[in-house]
Amino acid sequence: MSGRRSKVVLVFALLSVIYTVALSVLWSNAQSTLTQLFETDPFLAGLGTVAGGLASIVLLPHFISAVFGSILAVVGFLTQNDGFVLASATLLSVAVAMFFFAGLLLLPVLILGFIGYANQRRLNNS
Repeated sequence: MSGRRSKVVLVFALLSVIYTVALSVLWSNAQSTLTQLFETDPFLAGLGTVAGGLASIVLLPHFISAVFGSILAVVGFLTQNDGFVLASATLLSVAVAMFFFAGLLLLPVLILGFIGYANQRRLNNS
């Protein structure tokens, strides 16, 4: 390895970590808001639990693949390994496919991931 790191991979890793942190904060706030909203009315208390469970079922696969993708992006940047960067971009594209509405925010990050993969591969081969 040449010892040079791609700046695009750095930006990709930072943006993917920022996305997963923001997603986890928003998800926990939404869960607590749903719980508080439906706990005020005893008739709707069970509905809040069901709504929170359905939200978790829909968002959890997206969240898990985004977290693993961001971890692999950081590892790929630190080890200068283009394989980790490609795996990270692939996991983030799976996250986009799993929950497209939240994944719309990941599309620019995903593009940076594939560009960073090509850039890191070029740096490693030179």
